[in-house]
Amino acid sequence: MRIIVSLQSKRGSSRGLVHYIARSKIEDSKEPKSGRELFNEFSNDLSVESSNNSLKIGLSKQRVSNDSLHHLVISIRDTDYRKMGKGEESRKAALMDITRTGMDALKAHLNAEKLFWVGAVHLNTANPHVHIAIQKQYFSHSLDKHHLTKMPKEMLPHYELVNKKRSLVPGHIVRSAEQKMETIIAQEHASQRSAEHSYIANDGHSFPGSENSPERDEKISRILGERKILGKAFIGEMSLRQIDSQINRLVEHGNRMRFLVTDSVSGEKRRLSLRDLDQNGRTDLLPGSKPGDQNLSNRPPSLDEGSVGTERESSERRIIKTILLKMLAKQESNKAKVEQEARGSIEDAAEIRTYYRKKDLKLPIPFLSKSDIDKLQEQCLETSDLRQFAYLERVRSELEKSGEIDGRSEKDFRRIFVHKALTHVRSQNAERNLTEFDARRFYQVVDLDGQSISLARLEKESELKQGRGSKIVDKVRGVIKRIARTEDPVTDIERTKLRESIEHKLEETKLAITKEQNIAARQSVLLAEILESQEPTPVGKGTYFPQELDEIEKLALRLNSREVYEQNWIEQRDLIESAGTDCTAARNLSKNGRESEFDNHKLELIGGRATAREIVANIHVKKAKEELAAFKKTKRYQKFPVTNGRNQRVDYLSLKEVDLPSKHSLLDQAVDLLAEGAEHRRTRKIVLEMVKEKEQRLKSKYRDAKEVFAGASALASEFKKPTFLSLRSEPAFTPIFTPSEISLIEFRIDHTQNSKEAAGLKSLLSRTDPNSVRSMTKLLRDFDGARSMDAESKEIGLHELEKSDGQATTAKTPHLPLPAREVRSPSQINEHPLLEISHGIRR
Repeated sequence: MRIIVSLQSKRGSSRGLVHYIARSKIEDSKEPKSGRELFNEFSNDLSVESSNNSLKIGLSKQRVSNDSLHHLVISIRDTDYRKMGKGEESRKAALMDITRTGMDALKAHLNAEKLFWVGAVHLNTANPHVHIAIQKQYFSHSLDKHHLTKMPKEMLPHYELVNKKRSLVPGHIVRSAEQKMETIIAQEHASQRSAEHSYIANDGHSFPGSENSPERDEKISRILGERKILGKAFIGEMSLRQIDSQINRLVEHGNRMRFLVTDSVSGEKRRLSLRDLDQNGRTDLLPGSKPGDQNLSNRPPSLDEGSVGTERESSERRIIKTILLKMLAKQESNKAKVEQEARGSIEDAAEIRTYYRKKDLKLPIPFLSKSDIDKLQEQCLETSDLRQFAYLERVRSELEKSGEIDGRSEKDFRRIFVHKALTHVRSQNAERNLTEFDARRFYQVVDLDGQSISLARLEKESELKQGRGSKIVDKVRGVIKRIARTEDPVTDIERTKLRESIEHKLEETKLAITKEQNIAARQSVLLAEILESQEPTPVGKGTYFPQELDEIEKLALRLNSREVYEQNWIEQRDLIESAGTDCTAARNLSKNGRESEFDNHKLELIGGRATAREIVANIHVKKAKEELAAFKKTKRYQKFPVTNGRNQRVDYLSLKEVDLPSKHSLLDQAVDLLAEGAEHRRTRKIVLEMVKEKEQRLKSKYRDAKEVFAGASALASEFKKPTFLSLRSEPAFTPIFTPSEISLIEFRIDHTQNSKEAAGLKSLLSRTDPNSVRSMTKLLRDFDGARSMDAESKEIGLHELEKSDGQATTAKTPHLPLPAREVRSPSQINEHPLLEISHGIRR
């Protein structure tokens, strides 16, 4: 027999047979970490809870007991399993169909109108198999209830006397299942042959000889071998590219990552970054700004840079730098490992590409499964590698046409929908960054020779007298001396060179923001085209990963988009409320014997987050109001970049510098207006327009921030209780803050002029345990299932790598597993058939 069917003894976890089938002995490398997909006669994607409900007879609220179920196992050989499809998904789907055929045979034998069963494919042993839970009670065609006390002998393998000899009879389930398997394998074989010939024909390859000649088959086999090598090499190259991206993020943005360390000044545990330590005591000269204001242009120091000046490094700095260096070493180690695994395939692929390029032949499409392409394209979107994404889309299209892979499923389109939504808010954020950068350019801080400096500071130093002894002057002088490599007094020439260096840095920053905006726009177009290709109906809702919900929440708050902020909350709340008992949070409670507290635990998180979001939104309103008020007071003195019409030089001018005198008589003002030159008039109008635009932008920001706060308050009102006098309501749940929100609150405490507000915020923080603070991604991941587990292989947001006591969580390098290298000799690689290939676009 090629299929084995066996009836298992009563077993299962304390949470039931269905939970045992879904969760027992999971093989992480082959099966979903969050649990296997459950299926029945009608559905392929059932949860443990819905599966248990489908096995119930009647309206009982209790979970169906193990004694009410039969436990059946259908097992097949791995060699047969591999013949049933190209990819893992298609093979699993085929095994599900075989199981349904077997269950239909049982149903027909019992003359049952309805048979209740649930199964799951297990890949944790040498032979793939399916565990099935079958409800003993069933209904006949006459709708009479029957009880299947024991499985009929005719259905299972058993011995019978044939010609006075005991012979093994497979049973009806095995016979039906084997017939279905033979049909699937035959169809797959025919499909594979058709796909091979279809690919060759569509790709412009033509061969001499008859269709079934050995020469033709040999050359087709040779091309398919090259395609496999190209596919393996592509996976290896993309894995290395992603690791390089993570290393660059660590080097370029590691200084922004916050870790829980002990503050050497206060002795308290605080989440600090190298950037926070560098900004202590820093003052920006922008009117109305305060120390520590974040800006777009701060370039982080490299990981091996020393601390500012010659001061001894603080303990916090040493701890954080040690963590970052360990994380960097881990990534370098992962890179070396992947390089070693992929080197052979990459070298072979390079020789194949060289040959095709020299012969001016079209390179064959790499052999990739649908799962490979899905993961690679997700990776491309995360790293904004649109060139490779577009190429993979062409590969997908070619393989779909030839029938080698299936088209996108509804689940795939929901993921595309999510990426488009995320791209939209990223594009809006980049556009806002660019607008704010232009308006703030004169006060934008850049890093030169390890010191932070801006054009405003440079100009201030020029205006101050030498004997003032200003700290700002000393810092600027130090930068100028190091750049000029001289200890002589600062000259105008040196100051001009420093100004040019600052301008160059500013232009680099602007180009980076512009590039980010362009990439987001192009990505949005690509994703829109894919969504438009969906048939028959468009996607209405996406499937978000926890880190995506986290990012969208932060961007929506920064953009003051009430619609996005509220919709994001709906997605978060839906994720938490729909969590079943198989999620991480439920399992953690179960380990402590607190299963009954799961629903209350979900309510506390939802209520705590709703309260925290309202508090954070209120802080943003106050900041926006103060920013607008400060600008109104100082708008005549703030400088804006204006391009000189004569020499195209960028000058920084304020309204006070270009405005006409207003204290003279009306006659004098009229004379000044008539005598004003054309260039001055143009400059004055430009500056005036910039002032008006910024003021209008700040007003809109304040108005939109109030809208977001109003929405957050409305959502949080559900989780409030009236006070004793019922004059106002108070939160019913303790707010649950994320690390970034705590940093925002701490910054607000340090910089608000309202002592009452500061005291209230301090009181809030005093009720928060620093060791229990977790990012929004990690909070949601506890309540998510397959999505969060799948997302772990894609997550590259380094700002989320936070842990207590100065320890960082170094996530496993998210690269695709490399297939075993196909060994080929140099003669095999260089020996290519003389192919007649039509003109095509080479990759």
